[in-house]
Amino acid sequence: MRRSLVLAAGVSALMLVVAACSSSTGGATQSDPAGKVELTYWSWVPNMDKTVAKWNATHPDIQVKVNAVPGGKGGTYAKLFAALKAGNAPDLAQVEFDYLPNFIQQGGAEDITAYVGSAKSKFVGWTWPQVAPDGKHVYAVPQDTGPMALLYRKDLFDKAGIARPPATWQEFSQDAAVLAADHVAITTFPTNQSDWFAGLAWQKGARWFDIKGDKWQVSLTDPASEQVAEYWQKLIDAKQAKADQFFGDQWTNDLTTGKVASWITGAWGPATLSKLTPQQAGMWAVAPLPQWTANDHLTGNWGGSTVAVMKGAKNPKAAAEFALWLNSAPEAVESLVADGGLYPAVADPGSIKALSAPQQFWGQQSPMTPFGAQTLNTDWRWGPTMSETFTALNDATGTVGVSGTVVNALAAAQAKTVDAMKKQGFPVAQ
Repeated sequence: MRRSLVLAAGVSALMLVVAACSSSTGGATQSDPAGKVELTYWSWVPNMDKTVAKWNATHPDIQVKVNAVPGGKGGTYAKLFAALKAGNAPDLAQVEFDYLPNFIQQGGAEDITAYVGSAKSKFVGWTWPQVAPDGKHVYAVPQDTGPMALLYRKDLFDKAGIARPPATWQEFSQDAAVLAADHVAITTFPTNQSDWFAGLAWQKGARWFDIKGDKWQVSLTDPASEQVAEYWQKLIDAKQAKADQFFGDQWTNDLTTGKVASWITGAWGPATLSKLTPQQAGMWAVAPLPQWTANDHLTGNWGGSTVAVMKGAKNPKAAAEFALWLNSAPEAVESLVADGGLYPAVADPGSIKALSAPQQFWGQQSPMTPFGAQTLNTDWRWGPTMSETFTALNDATGTVGVSGTVVNALAAAQAKTVDAMKKQGFPVAQ
């Protein structure tokens, strides 16, 4: 789901001291004398209560209460780790794919293999290794993914004489030069969303983390990542792309006033943008992500979440049963798409009507269709200390456009990631 700001510095320290829950206060499972189970679920998906209401209506003995929380890196992860330490964590929580390894490594996620271990075939292939990183133990259920595509102002492209959206990154660069002549930046390079850059490196074929033998390999500065970094640096230096923070006031103003002509985003982006700029209905369109090689159909991933059962939940079986229903039952998935704006992680999304439904804001285009018409490299894996990696990369990219470069930011994040992993006891090949 939507990405937000990075974790506060104190979260890493909290991760090191997570303990199994022992108290039932503050959201842990409750059971009444008749055996009724009550579960608490933390989520930032819009309208999640509508989807959960469908479960509650048909499962009177297992009732779920949704607590709406900010995006994970906007404060929820910090609260989760603090709640785990205090013994009053919720039974279930939304956790993004890239942060799930942190919860697993620090003992914050319950092993739910016994309850959902046979559900692998229900979900798109690349997501299952993310929730079962050792191939044996399952710690969460995939919820949504974030395949990337291009949202663009068709009216601004038309005004500049650009007849169609760019199919390749070369065309994207050419279009950027044309738009710049009209004092319009083609898009914004985010200085606070390093997982966005990870998605584009993913598309290019990068592989930041791997395990060979008994050691981790960290490769944030591999050739594919550096090529992507150099590409964006050229656009920024030419003032054809802006370097700014996503979701900040300046970025929002740039979108609403037509100072930027596109947004490269995950599949949750169309719902976000239509709420952000409702006055621009009919001006926007969606196209697949530009390609490095013509006629390819590759994408990267920005976003996507799981539903994890928190360590210490008093009824992990009931919690896992709900998590599996929420993310695989047809009626639940349809609601997650229609009401929550998610792109589901189910293996076969073709039967979901909401994914192909035309929308007025998008000029009666179905905004989700281009996201699903692409292929994602399934070899990507996240490292065990992504909070440190993203914090380091965000810190370094914060100076891009002023004094720093994207390539140097990758090198800084590489060094700090290796250092953080070694300090936490992970064997690293470097």
